[in-house]
Amino acid sequence: MQDLKQKSVLKGMLTLGPSAGPTLIGEQCGRHRTVASSWAHPILQSLIKDDLAERHDDATYSLTSKGMIHAHRLFGRIVVTIDGPAGAGKTTLAKRVAQALGIPYLDTGAMFRGVAQRLGDLSWNRPPESLKHDIGGFRFALEGEGAASRIRMDGKLLGEEIRSETVSLWASNIAVIPIVRTALKRAQRRMGSDTSLVAEGRDMGTIVFPYAPSKLFLDAKPGIRAERRVKQLRDKGIDAVYEEVLSDIRKRDAQDRGRAVAPLRPAPDAKFINTSGMNIPDVFEAIMSHVSRTGVTEAA
Repeated sequence: MQDLKQKSVLKGMLTLGPSAGPTLIGEQCGRHRTVASSWAHPILQSLIKDDLAERHDDATYSLTSKGMIHAHRLFGRIVVTIDGPAGAGKTTLAKRVAQALGIPYLDTGAMFRGVAQRLGDLSWNRPPESLKHDIGGFRFALEGEGAASRIRMDGKLLGEEIRSETVSLWASNIAVIPIVRTALKRAQRRMGSDTSLVAEGRDMGTIVFPYAPSKLFLDAKPGIRAERRVKQLRDKGIDAVYEEVLSDIRKRDAQDRGRAVAPLRPAPDAKFINTSGMNIPDVFEAIMSHVSRTGVTEAA
């Protein structure tokens, strides 16, 4: 009986989000409010003791990261979208969030890069039907979880060969083509159709997973993003010149924000975080705080 009551409380917390409290949980489960407080309150206290929930005030409780994982296993799945321009910190933070939640990390930018590298330079000038034929034959698979997540394209792992600035610009060029975006959107939705994930990209919260309960948009000043990108490339042994990287970032910003199809912008219900003056741990905490209140959606 206690296990059934705990499941009822967890279910209520998933449905009600940050407004969850003993009375509302009871009403959600069809109980009279007086009875609700008598049985729901001690269960909430046990969840707090087990680090599955946290109390904000007498009427407001939310699940912790550990609690979300537990609830995910019982009822549903976790869907988190992290969008933003190049150099905002999306990749690093999406991996950390996925690692903390114990779920896969979907790097959608890698999919565009993989397609761009496979199709080659000036592929964006090809006739739409020719592109549609080639892209329709590509097959993607997501494996692993957290920082160990990997994407396979036609059975081959996408690795560092897709991370050059040249391929990055190619990817931005093909990303404006509706046929390309439609094909990859379908592939991304297939991968996210039956599994929890943290999806990183530029239109995850607006186009690909618009009903994800937990959406974030990260941004930073272009100069700061260029500095981060230069450091990232040099750490990998790749020669990088700040002025060139900054020019590429500004060019890509213009392409991504100005394209007619799925332009880069925050979803209306996304949490916006300017990472310019923040370090990685601080941004991570801000993200996890948001996810802990919104991140679990009931399975279809």
